[in-house]
Amino acid sequence: MSGEELKKKLDNAGISQAEIARRLGVATNSVWQYLNADNVKSGILEDICKAFGKDMGFFYEIHTTDLNELRTELESLRQENAQLKAELRHQKDPDKTSKESLVYELWMEHMKIEKMRSDFDNRMQEMYQKILEG
Repeated sequence: MSGEELKKKLDNAGISQAEIARRLGVATNSVWQYLNADNVKSGILEDICKAFGKDMGFFYEIHTTDLNELRTELESLRQENAQLKAELRHQKDPDKTSKESLVYELWMEHMKIEKMRSDFDNRMQEMYQKILEG
């Protein structure tokens, strides 16, 4: 998203540059730089969303249900990951083979979560591109 697009979204929502700076704890000059960038980093958009209690759909016009489904699935994987970590920690005297197996399973769960994050970012970018094109 360009700084100009970001500025329009914020203006339409009645969010001032001064308020963004205040909530993010940055100088107004920094906000001015965001709004004049060719491509605003997604981390900045995430920070603005958190500061104003919005989700990324605010910027990309993604349906909240799509985001909620992805969040639910991601949370489920996080819980499974936490459960595997707990099982690994509390297992009594595991032999080397079963310990390695649990570590491998835990790693695979971690990789699933990372893939979901990547897929989520890609979906957001695709939706944003569709919005720009049509």
